[in-house]
Amino acid sequence: MITGSREITTAKLIAEGALKIGDGYRAKNSELTADGLPFARAGNINNGFQFSIADRLPHHYTNIILDKISLPGDIVFTSKGTVGRFGFVTEKTEKFIYSPQLCFWRSLKHEEVLPRFVYYWMHGQEFFGQVEGLKGQTDMADYVNLADQRRMTITLPPLPEQKAIAIVLSSLDDKIDLLHRQNQTLEAMAATLFRQWFVEEAQEDWVEYSVSDFAGHIKNNVIPANFKNELFHHYSLPAFDDGKWPTIELGSAILSNKYQVVSHSTQIVH
Repeated sequence: MITGSREITTAKLIAEGALKIGDGYRAKNSELTADGLPFARAGNINNGFQFSIADRLPHHYTNIILDKISLPGDIVFTSKGTVGRFGFVTEKTEKFIYSPQLCFWRSLKHEEVLPRFVYYWMHGQEFFGQVEGLKGQTDMADYVNLADQRRMTITLPPLPEQKAIAIVLSSLDDKIDLLHRQNQTLEAMAATLFRQWFVEEAQEDWVEYSVSDFAGHIKNNVIPANFKNELFHHYSLPAFDDGKWPTIELGSAILSNKYQVVSHSTQIVH
C-alpha cells in the first residue's frame, strides 16, 4: 500500500458527497427510436463505446432523466450478465443514456477521488475480489447490485499518487490503442492487396486450379500398438504446442492409430 493511502467504503464517499454510484434507465420498447441519444447496453461497452447499432431515445429525455445520462469522467461498469466490462467517458464520447445493465461511478470531488484513478482501480484485484464474492449470490445470471457496490471498500492514495498512477497507465493504454489501430490498418492493407491480387487480377490472365493439382493428401495409416517395443517420433497436438517437436515414445504407449509423416510434408493443425 502506498504511504498515506486510506481504506474507505464507497458508502462513506457517497455520504461525504465525493462519489455517486448509479444505474440505468428502465426504458420501454415504445420509447426506443432510431434517432436521439444512444441507449447504452452491455453489448455497446467493449474496449470503448460502440453505438453504431445502439437503440436510441429522443433528445428531450435529457430533461427527464438527468441522473441517467453520461458525463465526462464517468466510469462505466457492466453489472448484469456480462459482468466486468468497463468504459471511461471522455469529452469526446457521444452523450448517452445508461440502461439497467450498466452502472456508473461518478466522482463529485476530483480533488479527492480522481476519475481516471478509479477507472484503473476497478481493473485491479481489490475491486475484482469484491465483485467475485458478490456476483454469484443468486441462482440467476451473474449480477452485482447497486446496494453492494455502494458498500465496497476502496484504497485511495493521496491525490498526487492517484494522478501519477493514472498518467502512467493512461500512457500504456494509449500505446495499446495505437498498436490496435496499426493492426487494423495493416489488416485493411492486406485485404486490399488480396482483393487486387486474387480477385481483380483473377479476371485477366489467372488460371484456376485445385489444390489436388499440386499436392496430395497422404493418409498412410500406422498402428503403433502393433510395434510395442519400437520407438516412434510421435508428433501429437500437445507436442506441437510444446515446442513444435515430436516426442519419442514406444509403440506400446501410443494407444490410437496414427498417420505416417513423409518427407516434405506440410502439417495442417486444426
